[in-house]
Amino acid sequence: MCLSVVFFALANVIVKQLGHLPFYELVFFRSAISVVMVGALLKQYNMSFVGTHKKLLLLRGLMGTCALTLFFYSLQNMPLASATSLQYMSPIFTVIIAQVFFGEKVKSIQWLYFFSAFVGVMIVKGFDPEITLFELAAILTSAFFSGIAYNIIKQLKGKEDPLTIVFYFPLVTTPVMIPFLLHHWVTPSFLDVSLLTLMAALTVCAQILMTKAYQSGAMSQISIFKYVGVLFAIAFGYFIFDESLSIMALLGIGVIICALVLNTRESLKAEASVEV
Repeated sequence: MCLSVVFFALANVIVKQLGHLPFYELVFFRSAISVVMVGALLKQYNMSFVGTHKKLLLLRGLMGTCALTLFFYSLQNMPLASATSLQYMSPIFTVIIAQVFFGEKVKSIQWLYFFSAFVGVMIVKGFDPEITLFELAAILTSAFFSGIAYNIIKQLKGKEDPLTIVFYFPLVTTPVMIPFLLHHWVTPSFLDVSLLTLMAALTVCAQILMTKAYQSGAMSQISIFKYVGVLFAIAFGYFIFDESLSIMALLGIGVIICALVLNTRESLKAEASVEV
């Protein structure tokens, strides 16, 4: 899980480093390269490319496309740490969506954590002058779409191979981005293409490592570690992009992460009690 977090963080750094390319072009390249990489893995292990629950797989791909596109936009236009921490709101939306649409129970204490997380969002917005209301709406909408995608993945648990689910994400994203490329195309340099390939490779490896970590059966011990990504984002933002956050903005990020960690703990307790 920790290695997965590092790879995701490095991929985000590359997205921000390639700020001279349109964000939708980065989404396209990441997806197109990922299709080839994950497709090769599916072929190597003789796994299904199409799956059996095609409608859900396509919907997961579409929701992931919306989330990724808005996240890349946010990475290019917001401080790295702020974009990363605000996108981590997705578990909150995941639980709320599960409660509204699937009738899953939410403990009273979790609503307090949800409220605390949104208070943290307001603190970050209020004390980070580089974040506009539009950018805040974009990153929270990205988290919301991620929440939908995670619920679909949960519905597919045990029904589809994880690699097939991962494959559908870039499979849907790649053609969706083509109209945007036709509207405005910026030719990448050789260095840009190299970084884009590295970004895609890091992302695929991170997704596989995260899946392996969750399949180890020790979710309660490893789930919390994904939030270490915020620390990497703060460090990379400071040392690579010369970004600095106010004490209050850091406090807001801390409130968000604490609320998310506590909510994750409650969710895992609930899942454990259901399994028992």
